[in-house]
Amino acid sequence: MVPKERIRFLSQPIWLSDVVWVAKERLEFSSGDAILRTMFVEIVGSDRLHVTADDMPLGADIILHEKGFRFTPYYIWPCYRGRRWRLKCIDESLIDENGAIHDTIKMFFFGFPVATMALTVARI
Repeated sequence: MVPKERIRFLSQPIWLSDVVWVAKERLEFSSGDAILRTMFVEIVGSDRLHVTADDMPLGADIILHEKGFRFTPYYIWPCYRGRRWRLKCIDESLIDENGAIHDTIKMFFFGFPVATMALTVARI
């Protein structure tokens, strides 16, 4: 089990055109660890974005809907204990009446469920 900890999320968009931007992201954990990430985003439709990231090279689409958004299934390559792991992710985010985002990411390793991550992103 991974202990529950608070995360501070920072994201800086850098617009490259009317439909493409780069997001420089930083996740800071209460344990002192941090993840730096670069994500590329493109608007491909009125209800769809396409994203890729340095740890998500094959990318995914983000489908926007009335209650939030969901990603098409994607693969991430996180580093854990000095080794890269290929995990398939199923990711859905719901937005509540206060604007907080409740994200659930289910992770699989060669078809076996290995983790479920629940995040709430809200302004503090």
